[in-house]
Amino acid sequence: MNILKNAIQSKNVPNIILYGCDKNSQKEKLYDLLKESYNHSEKILINEKDIKYYKTDIYYIFNMSNIVTKNIDFFFTIIDKIIKTSNHFSNLKYKIIIFENFELIKQSIQNILRVKIEKYRITTIFFLITSNIGSIIQPLKSRCLCIRFPLLTKKEKRDLIKTKINYKELDSNFYDKLYEIDDTNVILSLD
Repeated sequence: MNILKNAIQSKNVPNIILYGCDKNSQKEKLYDLLKESYNHSEKILINEKDIKYYKTDIYYIFNMSNIVTKNIDFFFTIIDKIIKTSNHFSNLKYKIIIFENFELIKQSIQNILRVKIEKYRITTIFFLITSNIGSIIQPLKSRCLCIRFPLLTKKEKRDLIKTKINYKELDSNFYDKLYEIDDTNVILSLD
């Protein structure tokens, strides 16, 4: 994914939407590139009033499946606190906020986030990870670089399996069955 790497390492990092069927490989690739591009601290789990998120000195990760109507006001309080404060622990001029499972967010909440993305573009970069690009409102899509993650090819599945399993002990029928699996985590769990 040279496009994602170039975007993350560019002088003016854009807001990014990562979409496609395999959200797990999207997240893994993104976090690997962030680690490679910025030497950041380890993730720590923060739990504030039923909202759990991860934090490093560079980025914050929110799983949007945990954001519900009863805690939405406090969620925006946390987001406002992040985007309005200076980052004294990093040499970067901006912070990164990552929203996983963004397809679960209602359009009304997306509109509020759109305003924050526009207003705080100088201090904060937003990454949205989704399996359904159609669930994101057009004004948000127009403010982000959209990068599609395709499904694993048959060759990528074979190569991934070869690194995890002693394939000499398996017969060739095993690989034929794996062509039907589209989830990277299922393949990785086979070892």
